[in-house]
Amino acid sequence: MLEKESTDISIMNTETSLLRIKICVVITFAMLIICVLLMHALGLEHAFIKSIFLGEDLLTARFHNTHFANVPTHFRLMVLFLTSLLAILIGLYGRKLYSTSVIGLMLLVLLYSSSIYGAKGPIIKLIILYFIAFSTGNSKHFLKLFIAFFSISVVTAVLLFFVVRVQIPDLNLTSYFEYLLTRLGIGQVQGVYEQFGVQLRDFSYIFDEIPFSGFFTDPPEYSKDLMMATLGFSKEFEEIGVMNSFFVGKAFAIGGYFLVFVSPVIVAFNYCLIVSFVVCSFRKLLYLPKYSAQIISILFVSSVIAFTGDFNGLLFAKRIFLISFFFGITLIPAYLIAYLSYRNRLIKGVR
Repeated sequence: MLEKESTDISIMNTETSLLRIKICVVITFAMLIICVLLMHALGLEHAFIKSIFLGEDLLTARFHNTHFANVPTHFRLMVLFLTSLLAILIGLYGRKLYSTSVIGLMLLVLLYSSSIYGAKGPIIKLIILYFIAFSTGNSKHFLKLFIAFFSISVVTAVLLFFVVRVQIPDLNLTSYFEYLLTRLGIGQVQGVYEQFGVQLRDFSYIFDEIPFSGFFTDPPEYSKDLMMATLGFSKEFEEIGVMNSFFVGKAFAIGGYFLVFVSPVIVAFNYCLIVSFVVCSFRKLLYLPKYSAQIISILFVSSVIAFTGDFNGLLFAKRIFLISFFFGITLIPAYLIAYLSYRNRLIKGVR
């Protein structure tokens, strides 16, 4: 009798998990569409589509969206969270929950949403996230995983070539590899060396890392100031982007060498805290097994926290508040709807 109950509970948990995941996917997908429509209503234009079909320079279209569209910065962050979670869940559980046509529609919306600002990174990251999740959820054989990894690499390299070609029309294979070396290699660490060269210092950069400080202050943007002080000194503020820099660069700008040496410990602690929180959230709210929750959490956290984005909310755990809010409008509603649905079925069964 005890063994029978244990088996029934296991089945119930599996069914409940899939139901909550399905509801979570529907909520996330609907919110993504609403966010994109609101962004367009506020003046945002799809940079890639505008560049390809209207012939406008891609950088010009990107700067228009950044400086002239009246879209709050939190919308961009919300789209990042929504697309990342949706790509992971579709990759892991899509075949169990939806038809191929529905999955294809969701992937098209994901591709459109991730490329709306004209940046190349979100598109590539989305493809990698989906294929890693798909491989993890549908295969445990080394050969198939190797083939999947090879396929991801080829598709990503080819897609990135055509994406870069939109920005650089006369791109060829030689200049493409030079671009990869410069952009993905030197370009990701250049800001650190530039910062220790120009030694930009302003304690007010710290306010950008304090949770909810945006309601009371308007602190300067470190990565923008660093670009202005190096490569953008002869240009207008709206004509340039930002310079990637690891957190040690901003640490030096805020607190000098003392914060440079202390910051790795702070960042590591907050990063581990966020991962633990995300794992716990997926286990408690979606009834996921520990292994599945860890896989989703690792993919999700690594996609929404970039170490090339200064501290990225890891100095005072600002990012955990944003993730908590995000889970509050996606995971918690999925939990409540699934709970009420199961409770309703249970009551009808008793009757």
